[in-house]
Amino acid sequence: MADNFILRDALFSDAAGIARVHVETWQAAYAGIVPDAVLAGLSIEQRTQRWQESIANLPADHYCFVAAAGDGQVVGFAIGGPELREDPYYKGELYALYVLPQYQGRGMGRALLQAGAAWLRQRGFSNMLIWVLKDNQAGRAFYAAQGGRPVREMPIAIGGILLQEVGYGYELGKE
Repeated sequence: MADNFILRDALFSDAAGIARVHVETWQAAYAGIVPDAVLAGLSIEQRTQRWQESIANLPADHYCFVAAAGDGQVVGFAIGGPELREDPYYKGELYALYVLPQYQGRGMGRALLQAGAAWLRQRGFSNMLIWVLKDNQAGRAFYAAQGGRPVREMPIAIGGILLQEVGYGYELGKE
């Protein structure tokens, strides 16, 4: 079921809302995966400062979209651009996509993913990569349901422990 929401470019004034989504979604999605101390230590205030810097300095070859609920509250976001690790095949990347748990399953994540894919496609990218923690079964199921295929794996250190990420590849086709 799709709720009424607005998908738009992120504004500097969205930083606190994006930070809230970032922190609350990490705390919900990564409980039992990422060390509890890391999740408990996440700060909306610190993330707000980071997001203000990110939005203010967003390179021209990156995008940041937000999904806003009917009341204007930011309830999801996606950020992406060129692939960051010099992958030999995948040239675009979705760096992050998060939707508040209470808004998941309403079409916002799919809309954010599709908007990012369209943005990349319009700029000549024919494919993209999305990294998700291997133990994040809900995230992996979401990306697979949106047509992604697991094509890469790599380790990532979070909170002093080594986790695995899975890269989901997408073919974007032609504009």
